[in-house]
Amino acid sequence: MDNQNTFNFSTVNIIRFLWRNKWPIVIVSVLAFVISVIVSLVITPKYKAYSVFYPTVNQSVSKALLGKNNMRSEDVLKLGEEEDVEQIMQILSSDYIKGKIVTKYDLYKHYQIDTESREKNLKLGQMYSENISFKKTQFMAIQVTVLDVNPDTAAFIANDIVAYLDTAIADIQKEVALKSYKIVEQEYFQVKKDIRGIVDSLEFIRSKGVYDIENQIGPMNEAYWSAVVAGKNKEARKIKEALDKVAKYGGAYQSLLEQLDNETERMDELKQKFAEVKVNMQEIIPHKFVVNKAYAPDKKSTPRRTILVIVSTLSAFLFSIFLVIVIDAIKEAFKTEE
Repeated sequence: MDNQNTFNFSTVNIIRFLWRNKWPIVIVSVLAFVISVIVSLVITPKYKAYSVFYPTVNQSVSKALLGKNNMRSEDVLKLGEEEDVEQIMQILSSDYIKGKIVTKYDLYKHYQIDTESREKNLKLGQMYSENISFKKTQFMAIQVTVLDVNPDTAAFIANDIVAYLDTAIADIQKEVALKSYKIVEQEYFQVKKDIRGIVDSLEFIRSKGVYDIENQIGPMNEAYWSAVVAGKNKEARKIKEALDKVAKYGGAYQSLLEQLDNETERMDELKQKFAEVKVNMQEIIPHKFVVNKAYAPDKKSTPRRTILVIVSTLSAFLFSIFLVIVIDAIKEAFKTEE
């Protein structure tokens, strides 16, 4: 290879090379500077507001306040664990909360989305994801961050998202509670009907003279044999008839008493379930502890004009140098072929 065509990468040669090609580099850099300044001035600034909260233990109102033999219900104020945090994150990203925010703040109009467009929902989803985000902090809290052109709107949206969290969970629980209520109600009336039937059967058996088998059998047997020994045949026959009724209905009577005890116990359990379901449908328990409430920011978050201009100009400067080197290398290659 010809040594004259070999480029020596010394500092002096690099400086000479750049100086020889200074005007293309300067022109590209200046153009990038001017364009980046214009773009930074044209971009609408956005303000960032955020709210931070800790989830509580994810449980229903009835379990938190009325639950029996429930270890987690002993501490209603306990902060949520990782599983609870993940569940809350899913609810924050749900269509329920998104729909509430979209409706309240008319985000189609706010984000200047054409409602006649076939891609309006796609565009809304993209804008929503760009401006509203949720993240788990290192201390197991959740941060809701909102970017908006209006600082007050950014704060309002962040606080409303946190507020809608309890409403979303309550609506989910109420929907389940309503279904549970209907099931419990149906079972309750069935048990009540069964108890009424058992009581009617017991009253029928008692009308036959059977009312306390354990305490009846002994005295009746003793009276029967006493009447037989004494030759009181008529009295003995009456006692024998009573003993026969006890023998006939005694087993059924005992079985009905056991059934009545079981059904009464079931009735008590259903009453407890009724109380729990009623609380779940009527009451809302907070599922969060707000640490930082969102406030309207004083300074814009984006764009950072100085950084944008510096990065753009520096990138253009480096790219122009690379471009000049490539062009010079191509020229040298053609000279070598000649």
